[in-house]
Amino acid sequence: MNYGIKSALLSGLIIPGLGQIYLKYYIRGLLYAIPTLVYFTIVFYKIYLLIAMIIEKFGRIAHYGIDIAVLEKEIEIFIQTQNLYLYHYLFYLITIIWLVSIIDGYYLGKQKSILEKNQDNQQPL
Repeated sequence: MNYGIKSALLSGLIIPGLGQIYLKYYIRGLLYAIPTLVYFTIVFYKIYLLIAMIIEKFGRIAHYGIDIAVLEKEIEIFIQTQNLYLYHYLFYLITIIWLVSIIDGYYLGKQKSILEKNQDNQQPL
């Protein structure tokens, strides 16, 4: 498998920028990886807050019997009070970063493969 495909797969399937790091373009790889990691950290923190709220509400209403409709209403209220529009825009931005990382990794790897092939052809026998 050539460098372009490996780099694209690493950036596409694992984390953006990993393909660039594999090709030793460390700063370029970190420019793709850091925003993605920050985004996922924020999203997982929001999910944690939602789960913590559910557990808290569940503990309170468990004494009176669990009514799924009440719990569902509490979750709906929690979600409505959050400003999720920012997360939608960030999701689109991260998706674009991810795609650009895949394409960039592929072309960087392709260039590296071509350079290595040219160097192999120029070596004296």
